[in-house]
Amino acid sequence: MPDLVQSIELARLKLDTARHAGAHPLIQQPLRRALLTALEDYATALDRLGSPVPYGMRIEMQLYQNLGRRA
Repeated sequence: MPDLVQSIELARLKLDTARHAGAHPLIQQPLRRALLTALEDYATALDRLGSPVPYGMRIEMQLYQNLGRRA
């Protein structure tokens, strides 16, 4: 699971860097999708272990799912 956490951290860093650099939303979209995928992979691993997905993570996944529908 440490690899999954690292994937989330890296995806967040890339998205934050693009945002702060003023990247166009179309440039940010694949970065958002990568972060969502990393979050979903982690949530799947938690589920397989019988652990609950933290509320904040569920909300974050919903946010990126909704943003993906708008693009």
